Amino acid sequence: MTTEVAIMNRQAVALAADSAATAYSGGRPIYTHANKILSLGAKHAVGVMIYSSATFMGIPWETLIKMFRETLGNQQQHQLEDYGKLLVEFLENNKELFPEELQIKYAMSRIDDYFESLIIETLSHRLDFSFFENQSEINEEDIKKLFSDIVEEELEKYANGETYVNKPKEYGQLIEQKLGAHVDQIIAELFEIFPLDDKTKENLKQLATYLFIYHPEDSQEYDYTGVVISGFGDKDIFPRVQPLKIFGLLF
Repeated sequence: MTTEVAIMNRQAVALAADSAATAYSGGRPIYTHANKILSLGAKHAVGVMIYSSATFMGIPWETLIKMFRETLGNQQQHQLEDYGKLLVEFLENNKELFPEELQIKYAMSRIDDYFESLIIETLSHRLDFSFFENQSEINEEDIKKLFSDIVEEELEKYANGETYVNKPKEYGQLIEQKLGAHVDQIIAELFEIFPLDDKTKENLKQLATYLFIYHPEDSQEYDYTGVVISGFGDKDIFPRVQPLKIFGLLF
């Protein structure tokens, strides 16, 4: 567990954090240490604190913030929130740092982790409960039906989740075009000894797309970075704090 604190009054804001951090490799957490509080330079009365993942698409946040600081130069922003917008634009526009092959690798890692959690955690829990409730043996068809129900529930949950994508339908089509063959391969490998019916396969493929479009309230959020930007824009009278959650970059 890590700890990050922001304390603010009408004159200033103070940030404090421990050095424990989490980096991700192949979707698996690696616990390490990192500098979590960074400055945007002497010309900007702004600090940045990070929590959760210490990396973004495999690049340390400390490196990214230093690069972002260089792009800012001495040009101050009017409101604190402008720094958050510029940071997101900086990440989106640096295609050389995040080439498409890296984006696909990130997406496949997240999809693979999610599918495995459906099997290892959700399905296993439901099987245990079903056995305890019925006190009878469960055959292969029972397992397939149970898993099919789980996938349908997840699909409905994500479909009803909040989205921050401007055109979710068009973006979903782009994801399917770019990732479709890779998702088919993941499904084939994960369920090689546990064949699924065509409807469940299609639902899983749809879920893989929804992972990057919708955010249900009770979904498990992992491999993201919390970015807390705090301080003053040059037109701000009082200090402000802007929290962001940044997951990844995909197309």
